[in-house]
Amino acid sequence: MKWTLLILLVSLSLHAHADIEVKTSQQRENTYGDPDKDKKKSCESFNEFQKSYEKLMGEGDLALGEEKSARLALRISRGCNGASTRFFQAY
Repeated sequence: MKWTLLILLVSLSLHAHADIEVKTSQQRENTYGDPDKDKKKSCESFNEFQKSYEKLMGEGDLALGEEKSARLALRISRGCNGASTRFFQAY
C-alpha cells in the first residue's frame, strides 16, 4: 500500500513537471526583450583611448607622464563608447 501511494505521488509529480516548457539559454536570455537588440552597437575603444590619452597629456594638474597616461587611457577605453567623457565628468 505504501509503495503504491509513493509510486502514484512520484508519477503525478513527474507528470506535472512534464508540462513545464523548457527553454534554451538563448530563449531565457531574450525573456525580457531588448528593444535595442537588433541594433548592433560597436565599441569604439580606440577612439576613447585616443581622446583620453590626449586629454590626460594636456591636463597640467595631472602630470602623469606618457606611460601612466597611456595605462590610464587604456583602462578608460575599456568602458567603450562615451567612457572618456564619463571619466572626465567624474574627474
